[in-house]
Amino acid sequence: MICLEAALNGSSTAKQHMAIFDNLIIALQSFKKNDSGKLVKAMSKAIQLNSDIERIKSYPNELDTIICYIQMNPTYEKMKEYLPNVFKQFPENEYLAEKLCFDFLIFINGELEAALNQIEMALKRHPKSLRLLYFYAVILEKQEPPSEKCIKAFDAFFDAAPKDNPNVPACHYLKADYYAIIGNKSKFFECYKDGLAAEKKQLPCFLPYNFKGKSAVDFLYAFYTKDSVIKATDKGHRFEQIKADPKRKLLLVQNRQSFISQIEGDETTDLFSEMSLKPLSSSSFPPNWKSLKPITFKDIDPTKNKIYDGCVLEVRIIDWPFLFTNIQTKIEDKNGDVNRITICNWPKSGDRKNDILEAMKVFRPNVKISIINPYYRISSNGENTILVESPKFIKFDTSMINKLCH
Repeated sequence: MICLEAALNGSSTAKQHMAIFDNLIIALQSFKKNDSGKLVKAMSKAIQLNSDIERIKSYPNELDTIICYIQMNPTYEKMKEYLPNVFKQFPENEYLAEKLCFDFLIFINGELEAALNQIEMALKRHPKSLRLLYFYAVILEKQEPPSEKCIKAFDAFFDAAPKDNPNVPACHYLKADYYAIIGNKSKFFECYKDGLAAEKKQLPCFLPYNFKGKSAVDFLYAFYTKDSVIKATDKGHRFEQIKADPKRKLLLVQNRQSFISQIEGDETTDLFSEMSLKPLSSSSFPPNWKSLKPITFKDIDPTKNKIYDGCVLEVRIIDWPFLFTNIQTKIEDKNGDVNRITICNWPKSGDRKNDILEAMKVFRPNVKISIINPYYRISSNGENTILVESPKFIKFDTSMINKLCH
């Protein structure tokens, strides 16, 4: 009812969602009548409005069937050759252009320049496409070195999009991230506050607002405003802040969701599996532990990929690990600041269940670890982690395992 009222009041975003709902009703009715043609057509329309079909076997060249098949099978192995081939069949289709440019080239192959060229060609065919305008700005924001061209792209999206479009707050936060990278704090604060204001204009169905890159921008805001500074003697305040810390909550929720994905065998949630370790640390072997400089997350620049050579980061594991390509879990430093950790090149036996159990024995909550040459790394969608080259760059301290709750 809320969405219908918003649509009647002129919200184009709400009208779009009502159209999706109408098509889903048609799809359900078609399913009950065993009409696969109308079912797939209605599902395709719903998917294209805002991004277990077996019809692909009988109708491999039908656009509606192709779109449903892609949406139901977003894995790398199935899409790496299929998606480029079907796009050649239907180069005018906006949905296929979006999937090829962003999902495939960015998240799977990491070919930023190829994605940029592809989306520029797609925009010539669909200059008013809000999704393509959004993805174009996002891709530009990921370029190194950063260019002011991305700001113009974000502004072009703002000019075209209604105020309640769900990508509007995200664009403000990505603009804030750009200004943080170039060191313009005043513009960072301006864009961050614009993002908060834009969240209030979202339809109720999009609240609470969920944008993966926001946690990093929240962290930057706290870092710049010193909101995360805690007096060591104020234990009551310390515990209250732990309970209220949005980043801690987000990381723990993501970790539990990854557990579910691990059980279901879905490795697409492994954000950092394709990350290159370049440039490697200057030393192929860990240096003398006594010569290392202790650091905390406050000493790490959250806007840059950087290896902190000659340093050691001492942290405590705060949740159980999960194992996909690498081992991942969540950690906390002595100031209470939290982040992810990704350990590469962990030895595996080939028995997945046994490997998961072994990882859980080693990376248990309350185990303290010291990380040599910590590598702060940002993924293509704004998530970040401490990337560890191999187990030899970690030292374990299990003395607190049974002294704290977990």
